[in-house]
Amino acid sequence: SLGGKAGDFTEDQLFGVGAGYHNGSLSLGLVYEKAKDPNYSVFGTNPNANSSTSTSALNMSSPVYSGFASAGAWQVIAAGAAYRIGNATIGGTYSNVAFQNLGSEAGAGLNPGHLTGTASFNIGELNFAYLVTPALQLGVAYTYTRGDSVGSISGATYNQVNLGANYFLSKRTDLYVVGIYEHASGEDSTGKQAVAAIANL
Repeated sequence: SLGGKAGDFTEDQLFGVGAGYHNGSLSLGLVYEKAKDPNYSVFGTNPNANSSTSTSALNMSSPVYSGFASAGAWQVIAAGAAYRIGNATIGGTYSNVAFQNLGSEAGAGLNPGHLTGTASFNIGELNFAYLVTPALQLGVAYTYTRGDSVGSISGATYNQVNLGANYFLSKRTDLYVVGIYEHASGEDSTGKQAVAAIANL
């Protein structure tokens, strides 16, 4: 995506590349994504903001990363693997998410902590799913997220457990229920005591 500003096709640009491999019971995946001006190019669809404010104001709602809205770039490197044994599938993912060049973006309230440098998150997940019947699947996952310290912010740790059930009505229609527990500790991106912040259910 080349961005949307006339005369500067690099502003707000985003690109990504991914690869996948599948052989028998084994599946592997790898992805790299880079975005300029992530507050606008990635998070700039704030449903609570009109079009005139979403291009100049804070578009990040989660305290996990909203303090890093002044980043000039956003980079994601992620890898995952899954292995199927009969009706069971065990998998894992690792990702590194970096908000780079903090302080690069100007705007009201984008850098209240006057941060510079890079803020990174390292995220690991282990998951397990079991097909009880051809129509019913149960799953559990554990995710560990660690935010590195940047400036005066010491960083936060998030431990999360997900439990879910999925019932397939057809190939394209299903019913599901998900329960999530998350525990947070340390300082979030805004410099406050970290609290559970479950997003993208």
